Amino acid sequence: MRSIILAAFTFALNGCVEIETGIKLNPDGSARITERIRFSQQLLDLSAKDTGGLNVADLLKREAIEERMKRMGKNVKLISHTVTDADKGSKESIAVYEVPYINDFQYVSPFVAYTDFDRNNGLKIEMSPLLKSRNYAGMAGDMIISFRPLQPPKSEVRLRDAPPEKGPAPKDVQVLRQLQPVFADLLKGFKLRLTFESYSPVTATGFGWRDRRTGTPIVDLIHLTEHDLDQHGVSIFENEEIMLDLLRGRFGSPNIAEAVKQFQDNNTVPLVMVWGSAYSPWRQSDEIAFKPSKELFDKHMAGKMLDFDRWQSTGKNIRPAKFEEVGWTPKVPAKEPKK
Repeated sequence: MRSIILAAFTFALNGCVEIETGIKLNPDGSARITERIRFSQQLLDLSAKDTGGLNVADLLKREAIEERMKRMGKNVKLISHTVTDADKGSKESIAVYEVPYINDFQYVSPFVAYTDFDRNNGLKIEMSPLLKSRNYAGMAGDMIISFRPLQPPKSEVRLRDAPPEKGPAPKDVQVLRQLQPVFADLLKGFKLRLTFESYSPVTATGFGWRDRRTGTPIVDLIHLTEHDLDQHGVSIFENEEIMLDLLRGRFGSPNIAEAVKQFQDNNTVPLVMVWGSAYSPWRQSDEIAFKPSKELFDKHMAGKMLDFDRWQSTGKNIRPAKFEEVGWTPKVPAKEPKK
């Protein structure tokens, strides 16, 4: 299965593309996945004229959606699918899927910095209880969502310690540099986003998340648009070194890692996970923590002991799991006063 990121970037270089995927976890452990794909009129027209290639309009059809669903894991069902005309002659597909238990779902991995990403382009979601507190990403009694490649990445030599890679010929790089303004123009309107949303506020992650002080349940795994800036306030598509890395598929480069490392505190920079790269600013984990619902507490924690020591266990802070202590209860909307 071709990388959604590389595919989106390839499509974007021929005209505007938007791909947004939201993975929403329900309190009972089921999940709803909403996938929105929009192709511009420019891209649709160019593709239709290319008799020897793929007509991208076919990717919006129900047949393509159902074929893609086969790669999303067992028990995934297509709930609805619509194709509509959108702004400026573009067309948009919205597909909604459901899976009874989120651990049965898989998707295209957003961690594109792995050197063997083409072999490793599957994202496996795993939800599990945390029975002991940690010094990162979660306290005892939390539920944990982790995102892992379907196949373990090949062992990699640290890029800092490895011999320099044999790069493209200087004349090839120069051609890309000269064509950068053309590519930047073609990327107008580009948007790529993959999001996880919990039923309750996120309490911790191993890598940071935006709007964390607001009690948001939403964590972006990738969010890249034409409006994003580099760490100096310049459009990323006008930054020659970043643009060159993107065009060469080097999503884990030091230039990109430097640009995105402050994403949790700076909404103007892109969010591209560079795990797998020696230049990754994230070293702890790819996990997201949140409080268990009553359904998930009963399924995973009832009758078990929890250890609340964050570092090495002393044995002094172990006690039975109690939903009243660690669980999440939805707020009941306040009644409006009678007039």
